[in-house]
Amino acid sequence: MSHGCSMITELLTLAVIIKAAGGRELIFTTAVWRHGDRTYTSTYPNDPYKDTNIWRNGYGELTNIGVKQQYELGEYLRSKYNSSLSAEYLKEQIYVRSTGKDRTIMSAQSNLGGLYPSVTANELWNGSVTAWYPIPVHVVPVEYDDLLSYPRRDCSEYEDIMQKIYSSPWFLEHEKRHADFYEFIEEKTGVQDVNLLNIWTIEDNLFCLRCHNYSLPGWVTDGIMSKLHKLHSLGIGLMFTDIHYKFRKELSRIQGGILVKEIIENMQQRAKMGQGKYSMITYSAHDTTLLALLVALGNYDWIQPSYASCVMVDLYKDAGKYQVEVQYRRGNGTLTLLSVYGCDTSCDLEEFVRILQDYVPDDYDKICSENLESYQTWFGKAFSIPSVILLLVVVVTLVVLR
Repeated sequence: MSHGCSMITELLTLAVIIKAAGGRELIFTTAVWRHGDRTYTSTYPNDPYKDTNIWRNGYGELTNIGVKQQYELGEYLRSKYNSSLSAEYLKEQIYVRSTGKDRTIMSAQSNLGGLYPSVTANELWNGSVTAWYPIPVHVVPVEYDDLLSYPRRDCSEYEDIMQKIYSSPWFLEHEKRHADFYEFIEEKTGVQDVNLLNIWTIEDNLFCLRCHNYSLPGWVTDGIMSKLHKLHSLGIGLMFTDIHYKFRKELSRIQGGILVKEIIENMQQRAKMGQGKYSMITYSAHDTTLLALLVALGNYDWIQPSYASCVMVDLYKDAGKYQVEVQYRRGNGTLTLLSVYGCDTSCDLEEFVRILQDYVPDDYDKICSENLESYQTWFGKAFSIPSVILLLVVVVTLVVLR
């Protein structure tokens, strides 16, 4: 009798385990990635390659290396989300959006090649001659993109906070300590007035050359490159938070929190509807997009997101409850499960929303109403900055085009 009860108990326990394992269902995913490897976006007076045609498609364009990086990211997403996506493209399953730059559009196309590697019988349009099927990539022009192009500059509060950061004792002391290094870079490159806000253009130039095995100027050592990269990562990070995180909430509400709000609303809609329109929404964007998102989620480590890095936000349903998991996959394939402001890595959706409520805008237009312009009035107008120090900010904000 006792043996029979024990056997029944074991069977019941096994049934519970099986139900638990099978009960946790992935119902929605948001994936945000940086484009793949690209050519450098600018040159400098002493650049030995400035008068050569080393980039066949010019500055800031996706390279074959970048195509491969994104294709491999697409393969990874297929292996991870195979149960959520059919082998053939179905428009009710996935929505793909890109910023309006060629490199992000081409990255999305390359990624989709890895995500949908084979053509099914329903997709054969040229017999068996062409094993390829088009998948739409939705694009919003950069100047009108209020979701993926960061930092957003149409906000007086943003300008005010940037002025506070760039005039803070810490920042001024930092620039003083690096004055000799900046002077060294000026001498070697011919660039005038090098500072934390524009040094990224030089680091980016040299980084791209090195990635494509071009010889670097003799003054560029590993130590110089390491220092340039650290300054680059610091400079772009300061566009979204200060080093002490004093302004992180305020800046997130007018920067990366905009994307966080979109992700949350999509998850809430999916949870409310049960079966939503999409299983996955993907965004092909820039390093600053990922950076703004990571800052808002409390997970920026002051290291620039590398090519083809990707943040994935997964919504699971388990025993009638909804849980959120956030993962960060760097371009080298390293995967990290993120904790958002102390919430468990499998964070209850309601708790996830509650924790982030101070980092997302209630009404962006109200926060930034002093200098917002409508879509119609923006078109054709020149953008001007009201102060000298913000002129430097414009230099940095060009990072959004990287």
